Amino acid sequence: MDERLKLIRRHFRLSQESFAGRLGIKRSAISNYEIGRNVPIDAVVSLICHEFNVNETWLRTGEGEMFDQQEESIIDRLCAELHASELDAEIIRAYFRIDPKIREPFMRGLLREVQSKSPAPAVDAKTASTTPAAEIKASREEMEVAEEHARWEQEARAEAEKYTEQIYEQILSEKKAAAGVLLGSSAPKAGDGIAKMA
Repeated sequence: MDERLKLIRRHFRLSQESFAGRLGIKRSAISNYEIGRNVPIDAVVSLICHEFNVNETWLRTGEGEMFDQQEESIIDRLCAELHASELDAEIIRAYFRIDPKIREPFMRGLLREVQSKSPAPAVDAKTASTTPAAEIKASREEMEVAEEHARWEQEARAEAEKYTEQIYEQILSEKKAAAGVLLGSSAPKAGDGIAKMA
């Protein structure tokens, strides 16, 4: 079972710490399972199978498929019922493979972003019958536009910071000059203090 536990963890690209965190157990327990020092109790085996959709028979004996096929059929039935494309189905499958600690904040941010935008234009018959390849191309184009906008924003932010620094220096210089005028000739000018002390 030790090698199969490693396979599961590596399949999801998780460290021992992250894997243990998803199960609510200590990292040292995972380490001990993977080196064969300890065998997980039934409750931990069930938790692993539930959390990662692993076939319990495979985990215990190595027989059968690594993953429980039942969840895939649920996703397939859902997608069929909703008339989802293959791309939609892949997105749903990928979504449920993401660590829940990452998934939730990501989705909250995505929902905020979507809700802040204006409603999408009405879909016409031509748009509704696009192929997965066309959808992927459109998604790539949208990503390129988003990346370009992010680049513009970064450039604008850098330029604004540059101007902010220049304005700050100008205001500081003006305040120093005004302070020198108010104090009259007794106020040292820039560089005077060092020259007179020498």
